[in-house]
Amino acid sequence: MMYLKLLDNAKKKKIVEMLEKEYGIKKLPYLLVESGSGKYWIYSGALSKEEIKKIGDEIIIETIGTKLCTIDKDDIRLSFDALNIPEIKRQITKGVYEMPEEKIKEWLKGENIETEINADEEYLIIKNQDDFLGAAKNRKTFLHNYIP
Repeated sequence: MMYLKLLDNAKKKKIVEMLEKEYGIKKLPYLLVESGSGKYWIYSGALSKEEIKKIGDEIIIETIGTKLCTIDKDDIRLSFDALNIPEIKRQITKGVYEMPEEKIKEWLKGENIETEINADEEYLIIKNQDDFLGAAKNRKTFLHNYIP
């Protein structure tokens, strides 16, 4: 009945390797859960894997925890919620684009930002000063915004 898939250590390791390559994230001290369509969640609550499985046998569980990322083919995009979790935020050292101050309002309105990007990364973390403001798809001539 459960729609969630609790990831084993091998699959979690593969995702952590992707996160390290793209963003510098080396550790995820959480239970990792897949909810289908390449969407992954992190959970650090009081329930064990076994308890979650038991509940999932009785009722439909669609999500649990905080959305971590979406994986499409070999590309991984961090979610807005995960970017500012302290354990994750302090590890992000790669794939960061410092948004110019004059573009912040446009970005926060959900608009794409026209700019020349020389980065090779498929997705970039948008930063302004000490704040992460979301992730963008790098289209080389503009940043595709995922803020609704």
